[in-house]
Amino acid sequence: MRFKFNGEIIEPYSPEPVRNTIKDVDKGLYTLSTRNALKLSNYVKDLLKVELGDKVAYQKYDKHIFLYKTTSDDPLGYPLTKLGLNKSFSRLNHSQLWTELGGSDKHVNKYELGEALEDLDEKNKPTGRIAFPVVFIKKQAKQAKSIKPKK
Repeated sequence: MRFKFNGEIIEPYSPEPVRNTIKDVDKGLYTLSTRNALKLSNYVKDLLKVELGDKVAYQKYDKHIFLYKTTSDDPLGYPLTKLGLNKSFSRLNHSQLWTELGGSDKHVNKYELGEALEDLDEKNKPTGRIAFPVVFIKKQAKQAKSIKPKK
């Protein structure tokens, strides 16, 4: 539509589409249906201050599980690896942690990390290391693989 408004000719135009670049940040830690595999979001990696190749370990107290970055020589730690071509997640193969978090080949459990807790030495002085409680969010059924028809 072209019209005159206050003495000016108004030309039709299409406004630029607004792109919503703000996405929800995935804060999840998941037990995958693949045995012993955990999936960590980039948010979790940032909280733990870990990169690919760094080691992650856990500590259990009663029913509570705490996740933390550990040193490369710690036998309890397991290294983070790539999760295929996915840049938003990393993989952690840790059979004991997967079992503790209720891993199963039938479903996926989603967890998030709670508030940071400072590590203390024997004299109750902070060591600089940080641990995070693992908090259960939900259980979801394993996604069925889509079968592509043969040509």
